[in-house]
Amino acid sequence: MMRSFMRSKIIFAVNFVLLGIIAVTDICYMFLGGTPLKAAASFTFVAVGIVNAVFAASKAVGGKYHLVMPVALAVAMAGDIAINYDFIAGAAVFALGHVAYVVAYFLYNGFRPVDAVYAVAVFIPSALVITLVPVFDYGGAVLEAVCVVYALILSVMAGKALSDGIKYRTPVGTAVAVGSVLFFVSDLALLINQFGMISSSGHLAMRILCLSTYYAAQFLLAFSVYLYAVRKKQHDVPDRSDDADAYSAV
Repeated sequence: MMRSFMRSKIIFAVNFVLLGIIAVTDICYMFLGGTPLKAAASFTFVAVGIVNAVFAASKAVGGKYHLVMPVALAVAMAGDIAINYDFIAGAAVFALGHVAYVVAYFLYNGFRPVDAVYAVAVFIPSALVITLVPVFDYGGAVLEAVCVVYALILSVMAGKALSDGIKYRTPVGTAVAVGSVLFFVSDLALLINQFGMISSSGHLAMRILCLSTYYAAQFLLAFSVYLYAVRKKQHDVPDRSDDADAYSAV
């Protein structure tokens, strides 16, 4: 028991050492630019996910959440690199990453009809902003359509995370919900920075907002795998259990 407790504490500490590396490389990339710096920051959050997945496997937890999340994180890293060279290609890769996140969320908590309600509630205002707000200039219908489709996939991810986080209020659900919302904010800032007709200072502000919320989001999503490992081993039940609220203090 003591050995397991110490190992858990060590993995917890490793998570926050890696968070420090993410923060430093993210800040450097904000102001210096350069794809290698961005790739380094992104590789680090993938490392967080892998470390936590290995920790979960070592504790012989059930389920597949800890197996799918590192894949989603790795796809997001690929999107980070791709979008530096081509916006549409990067958006396509990120969309695949969101699909992987959604798969992980459903594997953990299953599907409830209210999940779709949350997704629609996020998507409708997103689509209206993309298509009707005059500050955006997409340079053609193709990019505008790409943004709408991407917003739909992002809304499903964020909607599912919010649905679970609000209902179950567990550490895993909270980390996923906050991480997904920050991901949404990051993508909104990216949209404004990429297509918004704003001042140079406005572009800088959106760049900082985009990158700061993005890496915070990815760390929380990767850290949720650690929380999942601890929770599953202690209670061996998913958040959708009728007893989930009884374990909300974990």
